[in-house]
Amino acid sequence: ITRGVKVNTEVVLSEVVIVLGATLYGGSSATFTWVGLCWMLINGAAQVGYGVVLKREMDTNPDVKAMKKYTMSLYNNLMGLPLVLLIFFVQGEYVSVFQGLSNVTLSGWVVILLSCIFGFLISTSGFGLQQLVSATTFIVINNLAKFVNITLGMLFLNEKISGVAEWGGCIVAFAGG
Repeated sequence: ITRGVKVNTEVVLSEVVIVLGATLYGGSSATFTWVGLCWMLINGAAQVGYGVVLKREMDTNPDVKAMKKYTMSLYNNLMGLPLVLLIFFVQGEYVSVFQGLSNVTLSGWVVILLSCIFGFLISTSGFGLQQLVSATTFIVINNLAKFVNITLGMLFLNEKISGVAEWGGCIVAFAGG
C-alpha cells in the first residue's frame, strides 16, 4: 500500500520485467561500466521518487492540483535550469556551444525549433498523463517510451542492436509493458 492506495501486483511485476529487460540489454552492451550502472540506478531511483512525490502533491495539494499541465511543465523546467546551468559552466560546455552557434545552418535551426516543440509536447502530455494515472503506471509508460526511442534511433539514426542479449533485453522489456 502506497499513499493509502493498494499497488496492483501486475503493475509491480511489469516494472520488474522491464528492469530485467533493461539490465539484459545494458549488461550485454560493449560500453557497459559499473560507473554507468550506478548512474543508471541513481537515475531510476530519482525517477521513481520524483514520480511518487509529484503524484502525491497532485493528489493532496490543492495549489498543485489546480495547475494546468503547461504551468507544471514551466515550473519543472525552471526548477531544472539551475542544475543544467551549473553543469554547463562547470564542464566548460559554454565555450563549444557559443562557438558552435555561429555554425548552425538554417536547417539546423529548424531541427532545434522542432526539438523544442516536441520537447514541449512530450513534457505537457507527460504532466497530463500523470494527472490521470497512478505514479507506478506513469513510470511503466515512461520506461516503455525509452524503448520506442531505441526503435526510432534504429530506424532514423542507424543505431545498431547487435547481440542476441541486447535484442532479448528489448523483447523482455517490451513484454513487461
